[in-house]
Amino acid sequence: MMIKTIKLSLLLGMIMIAVVSCDPAKKWEKEEKETLQDYLGGLGDTAYVTKPSGLIVIELVPGTGSLPLINDTVSIRYKGSYMSGRVFATNAAEDEPLTFIAGTGDLMDGYNRLIEGLSEGVLYIKNGGKSRLITPSALAYGPRGTPDGVIPGFTALRWEIEIVSVKAGPAK
Repeated sequence: MMIKTIKLSLLLGMIMIAVVSCDPAKKWEKEEKETLQDYLGGLGDTAYVTKPSGLIVIELVPGTGSLPLINDTVSIRYKGSYMSGRVFATNAAEDEPLTFIAGTGDLMDGYNRLIEGLSEGVLYIKNGGKSRLITPSALAYGPRGTPDGVIPGFTALRWEIEIVSVKAGPAK
């Protein structure tokens, strides 16, 4: 009886070690990283810049204005898609562009916020310019994704951003 108890305890211990060592988050992080590497590898000669935060910026149309500063009010047209290209959000057909405070992500409704990658990304696009921003999940919806499940956790996203206007923020 004692040997059966020891064997059972060892078996349970090995199962617990196996469960703890199998971290699905590591798998998803690896898959996200591979998806980004594949995308960047497929760009060929297209120039891109990877910012220290991990944000990837690809200039599509150079703007003629100045770069927004933190606390400036920025209005944008956007199209958000998965890395596969499937669109999940856009405001292209809306009359009003999306307006928010650059660098903070605060929307003008006073309640909502943009994802970190977009809030940072507009700081690299001149007024009147268009860029593609690639936001790793850490700068988007993180390991959990959106509450409605539209965007799963560990999902990098692709954004087409056009700066419609920039208004100077409060004087410092």
